[in-house]
Amino acid sequence: MLPPRTAGPLARSTPRRAVAIATIVALALGGAVVGVAAPAAAAAEAWTVTSTSDAGLPASCAPGSTVKTPASPVTLRDAVCAANNRGNDVTTITLQAGEYTLDAGNGSLKLGTVTGSRITLKGPADRGAIIRGDGKTSVLVLDPGLVGGISTTLDGLTITGGVGNEFGGGGILGGSAAGGPAGILTITNSAITGNKANSTGSATNLPGGGIQFVGGALSISDSTISDNNSGSSSGGGVAYQATGVAGESFTVRDSVFSGNSLTSGNPAAIGGGAIEFTAGAAAAGFTASITDSDFIGNSLSATDVHPARGAAILQNSGGLSVLRNTFSNNRISGYATGAGIAIHVAGGATVATYNSFTGNTGPNGYSVVNSTAIPGSAPAAFAATVAAANNWWGCNRLPAAGSACATASAGVTVEPSLALSVSANPSLIALGSSTTTLTASVLTNSEGKSVSAAELRVFTGASVAWDQVRPVGATLSAPGTPLVAGVATVGFDAHALRGPASVTASLDGAATTAVFGMAKAPTFPALTALEATVNRPVNVTVSSDGYPAAAITVSGAPLPPGLTLRDNGNGTATISGTPTAAVVLTTELKAENAVSPGSPHTAPYIVNVREPVLFNSPAATTFEVGTPGSHTVSTSGFPLSALVRGGDPLPAGVTLTGGAAGATDALLSGTPAAGTGGRYDLTLARNNGRDPNVVQSFTLTVNEAPSITSSATQSATVGSAMNARFSTANGYPADTVLSLSGDLPAGVSTQVTAGSVTGLVGTPKAGAGRIYPLVLTAVNSAGLAATQTVTLTVNEAPYVITPPADASVLAGTQATFTVGLGGYPAPSGHWQLSRDGLNWIDLGETSRTLTVSTTQADNGARYRYFVNPVVVSAGALLTVGTGPAIGSANATSWRVDGSAQQFEVFASGIPDAVVSVMPLAPLPAPSWLTIGASAGGRLPITGTPPAGSGGLYLFSVVASNGFGTTATTLLALTVEEAPSISAPSSLVLPRGVAVAGSPGVAASGGYPASASLELDASSTVPAGLVVTSGANGDSFTIDGTPTAAGEYLLSFTARNSATGPTSTVTIPVTVTTPPAITAPTAAEIAVGGDPSR
Repeated sequence: MLPPRTAGPLARSTPRRAVAIATIVALALGGAVVGVAAPAAAAAEAWTVTSTSDAGLPASCAPGSTVKTPASPVTLRDAVCAANNRGNDVTTITLQAGEYTLDAGNGSLKLGTVTGSRITLKGPADRGAIIRGDGKTSVLVLDPGLVGGISTTLDGLTITGGVGNEFGGGGILGGSAAGGPAGILTITNSAITGNKANSTGSATNLPGGGIQFVGGALSISDSTISDNNSGSSSGGGVAYQATGVAGESFTVRDSVFSGNSLTSGNPAAIGGGAIEFTAGAAAAGFTASITDSDFIGNSLSATDVHPARGAAILQNSGGLSVLRNTFSNNRISGYATGAGIAIHVAGGATVATYNSFTGNTGPNGYSVVNSTAIPGSAPAAFAATVAAANNWWGCNRLPAAGSACATASAGVTVEPSLALSVSANPSLIALGSSTTTLTASVLTNSEGKSVSAAELRVFTGASVAWDQVRPVGATLSAPGTPLVAGVATVGFDAHALRGPASVTASLDGAATTAVFGMAKAPTFPALTALEATVNRPVNVTVSSDGYPAAAITVSGAPLPPGLTLRDNGNGTATISGTPTAAVVLTTELKAENAVSPGSPHTAPYIVNVREPVLFNSPAATTFEVGTPGSHTVSTSGFPLSALVRGGDPLPAGVTLTGGAAGATDALLSGTPAAGTGGRYDLTLARNNGRDPNVVQSFTLTVNEAPSITSSATQSATVGSAMNARFSTANGYPADTVLSLSGDLPAGVSTQVTAGSVTGLVGTPKAGAGRIYPLVLTAVNSAGLAATQTVTLTVNEAPYVITPPADASVLAGTQATFTVGLGGYPAPSGHWQLSRDGLNWIDLGETSRTLTVSTTQADNGARYRYFVNPVVVSAGALLTVGTGPAIGSANATSWRVDGSAQQFEVFASGIPDAVVSVMPLAPLPAPSWLTIGASAGGRLPITGTPPAGSGGLYLFSVVASNGFGTTATTLLALTVEEAPSISAPSSLVLPRGVAVAGSPGVAASGGYPASASLELDASSTVPAGLVVTSGANGDSFTIDGTPTAAGEYLLSFTARNSATGPTSTVTIPVTVTTPPAITAPTAAEIAVGGDPSR
């Protein structure tokens, strides 16, 4: 499917020429100045070009030139420029046969620079005037200034070699793209061929390989548009776009579009190999038609990411009439899913009638497409309608279009369609005559309505092929005849042949057959007996050879029950049904037609109904050796032959009886003898006297149990490799599998081959000595089994498995030692004691467990178990000990006095106890305290308590030595700390000045927390002062009035307990004497006098 469009009818920009008008108007326009009003019209001029040269720039082409007459000899460029300078006058320029190659320095020929300009370029009728471009620019540029209203006529010319890489329009670039008055381009009897646009790059807005015309009226008639290429833009041959100005139209008639092409190189879908048509903006009154033209071999190249559509015509928008055109062998290569090959309608309204669509190809594409009806192909804004009735699709579409039919997408109305019919006149060739005339016609469409021959241009020159002539030996007057006015005829001659006849007429992919015949009385030329089988469907056709077709009936005895005859109306009858009973019957058939009324043809008819042979019993049975078995072979059918047995001989003890001719049953029975186990392939055959033998392939299976032939006892020795073999004698099926159950000694495993145990292999490991009961089972796929109990004995020399373990006990208790012994048969020995680890004495105890009473003196004794000088256990050490007891005090006191403190925790016990101390409160323990390691039953606690560390510290003390009960206690560590004293550093008191309770001295803190403060006896208290203790005993105040000057010392001591640490403070006290003033009691001072006098 083509990618959906995202903007505009083709998701591409407007043709660049219209967009670039601002640039275009700045170009030199052969003497005309854009925007200058045209002069008044003068008389028409007609010039003949006499030179094919394009060298140099004529004076008429110079910017601003007013030269209105070409110089002699007349060149094409000089004539065009002079005509441009004539403004809106009418000018006809005649070109003689020859090649007019444009000079690369001069570029395109520019026609029409003033609105109203009317210029005609006219060549000879054979289009022998060839204007060849310079290979770099467009050949002709019409209305280069986009002033609008330019009229150009081209007649009898060939335009070639143009390249439109700037704006498109390689051959001709024209139209009033800027929106001025409608331009007019009329092309008659001309060839636009071999031009290019967008030959480099991948732009999508440089349309029109041959012609680009945007804005105005374009008419192309009796012309050829061929082998043009628009690169990656649309419109390989012609790109037309209406802009909405008045007077626009698009007309193509009696022209050929062939070999035009383009290649998509952009994700935006492009197309229109021959024509791209866009007229969505057209004004009211706009008309567009393509009539009586041929579109042959135009092509597009596309991919799934660079799509393209419409190898012949791409209609983007607007209304378009497509009438009586031929679309043949146009193609899209690479990717065409969802694309229209001949016509692709992306938007607008299309009426396509009396056209021919044949040989247009593209993978997964259609001949005609309404893309708006294909999901995902176009947005809803681009609605389109496509009415395509009464077109030729290369076939008869109805009743069932064949593979040769051109296709149309959903949204395209294709019916009624043009159709090929054929008839014979007369359709019944009378007795005595052998000829008729066959007529093929396209004058009636698929709905049976008449079509005017005047509308059938697309069949001009077509011929109808005649073939498949029946009966063999009949002849036609010609193998093919032309369609003339929609009809082709041929003569038929049956010669001496009689009966039905037919001839097929073919046109393109349509083939239709005329059925007629030569009158003939009926017969049954090849009537054979009917052979049927009971309960099996019958469907047999009997044929007569008369013409017209004879009616066939049963005129004799009725057909057997279940069978009926049905006349088919074509000279044949069908006998069908399912016969229900066996019978042999002769009846009579009758054939009658209009050639021999009242004298029908009859013939005897034999019907044989038999019953098929059927084996009703199973095709296999199973017997067992030594056990009686039987199987009934049952058959049905009629008649039954005798039962015939073939294949293998029966096993001894088994017979087949019965099964005579006519008997339905036979019996296979007997008791198979020993050794007959196996498979017996038999054949059982019977028939019903007509059908081939019915053979039942019968299988008799005789199952037989296997047997075990190996020994039931096996032995091995620890440390020595073993290889025990098991063997069997096969029964049937001969797929005996041995399996072994029971525990195997360590180091020994089963040897398995193809899933069956064949023996035991390996080396028994230490400790494996004993008897192992095993069960060996042989079984085949029939489930028949044999078993054998196998005894495996593994011998092993004595050895110590587990030596007695060391024992630690509390003095006065018992110690127990246990030894583990291995070996097979089971070994025995006795216990021994050593006090020094060198000399051993027997204790006379043989049990593997020894219990002894202990004293502390037994500490270090060793015990071992002796079997023989080689097998002796390691000695077990007896450790006897005394439980721990904590001997250190459970409380101690330290002081905060700056010195290191220590306390040792110790415990008794044998061996030495391990002492551990764990802080309980506070947690964690203070960093200044160190708990040492236990050694010799002792553990030190050390530390230097810092200031502020006074308090109670609790520890858990644990002592253990592996014997008795673990000893525990609590340890309380009290850290005593003297209180602090707050007091002035010194006192200075004036003598005679009262002091009232200040400053004070106070003690606080420390541990224990109850501080007391004392005035030391060494203190000297100034006279008149009193030092008084506070109510709580932890403070003093100083009161009174000092009366004697001098130096004094007050000393205070603070403590928390009678024996605890103390703190002391000394306060120097100074009592000062106030200064004395000495002066007279009175003085006189004279004003202005000398005070020193």
